Amino acid sequence: MITFNRFIIIIIICFLTNNLFSQNLPVNVTLTTSPNPPAQISQWVNQSDLAFFTVTNTDPSLEGLPFQIKVSMYTEDNIEVVTTNNNVMIQQLGYLTPQVFLADDLIPSSAVVFPDPSFENTLIQTGMLPAGSYWFCVDIINLSNQQQLVTSPPGQQCSFMLVTDYQMPELITPLQNEQISGSILTSKNFYWSALVPPAPQGLSYILSVAEVQTGQTPYQAFLNNNPIIETEVINNLVPFSTINFPLPNEQTQYVWSVKPISDDDISYIQSGSGFVVPNTFTVNPIGNTNNQVDT
Repeated sequence: MITFNRFIIIIIICFLTNNLFSQNLPVNVTLTTSPNPPAQISQWVNQSDLAFFTVTNTDPSLEGLPFQIKVSMYTEDNIEVVTTNNNVMIQQLGYLTPQVFLADDLIPSSAVVFPDPSFENTLIQTGMLPAGSYWFCVDIINLSNQQQLVTSPPGQQCSFMLVTDYQMPELITPLQNEQISGSILTSKNFYWSALVPPAPQGLSYILSVAEVQTGQTPYQAFLNNNPIIETEVINNLVPFSTINFPLPNEQTQYVWSVKPISDDDISYIQSGSGFVVPNTFTVNPIGNTNNQVDT
């Protein structure tokens, strides 16, 4: 009798379990994210392929049910560092037709919250997510009962993301404080190391050169003076001759730098207006032998 009762209990449990799973089936969800998103979280809403969350309801009785999407991001140590609040737009379940939500639906800037203070401080200082591994997770909240909506697959949906730690360019030539004779100016090159690793968001560089005026520090000149050269290039070597660098009439100091940017014109560096720390060089006009070193 005891064995029979246990058998009955097992049947009942299986029936209830199957019934619960059958309730999961009407609302099907899928989450796909970019495996290597940009570090600037403020730019995620502009990345059309950053996240796709699809909701498909197959139960006509659920059509029109109000719901809200909640996003949470966790580090590989399972620390929640990003979440969204109630400012996310309220949605309604459709019927049969898949509803697709992109990054601007999932994480609108007005709804983003940073629950970890140290993580928030890093974002404030750099404007970028710290490099590392993250889990991007999505919940659906049933606003009729303020509970998680039963879906298939059940529970929170998560996708892996890796934010890359880029090595920024270093200026190579002209050398810092190099003096260049005007007679060989056209044979010189602007050259810098490339951004590594290669960026999936695309990459080009803005080369900027400014003249240092009397009484200015080079950095003041770079920040405040109109550049005499500013050009966007895809390579990390630019000959002086190709940009028609002007030959000065007197010994002149210049300051230069580069800004790496994505295909969407987003800077990979948040400080210094997006430029790496600038270098200086001096050009001596032809015939000027004062303190001149031909290089």
